[in-house]
Amino acid sequence: MLAKKDIRVLIPDMIRFEVSRHIDKPRVREIDDWSRKNAPDRVSVVQTEEFDDFQVLLSAKPNAKTKSRGEVAASEVLSRDLSDGDEIGILLFEDGDVRANRYFINAPDNVLMLSTAQFLMALEQQSIINSAADILDSVTSARGLEVKDPHMHATPGAEDREADWGQILAGKACV
Repeated sequence: MLAKKDIRVLIPDMIRFEVSRHIDKPRVREIDDWSRKNAPDRVSVVQTEEFDDFQVLLSAKPNAKTKSRGEVAASEVLSRDLSDGDEIGILLFEDGDVRANRYFINAPDNVLMLSTAQFLMALEQQSIINSAADILDSVTSARGLEVKDPHMHATPGAEDREADWGQILAGKACV
């Protein structure tokens, strides 16, 4: 095992755009405030080629949809950041989309892919949040019941961390 390291939150610029594009949606300002408050020590917005390409498209078509560009940008960041093979990346999906095999194909080794429900349940287990169910209940009207479906997938090199990744968040395990 490697020595314990601080957990870094890397937000691909494409995903930050997707989240903050409609700043008046519920909770978007809170997410934006949290990421700015914790930058650059704990949270970093990372530049991607995917977002650079999308900005070119936006200049020609201002209402362009992002489609699956966030997932592509996340894979780009993880591939680049995990290239030395020493760290495990956790890729958080907003809902049950983590079950779609197309995301597994693009993900590099050493990645745990988690649904929001799986992530929140681990935060609750580690007493980081009070109730995963309360948070999930608050978003089901917008995201549907599928958001409550916990799911995890590990790419090669991360399988042995499936059982203890929640403890990593709480600083109770080595990474």
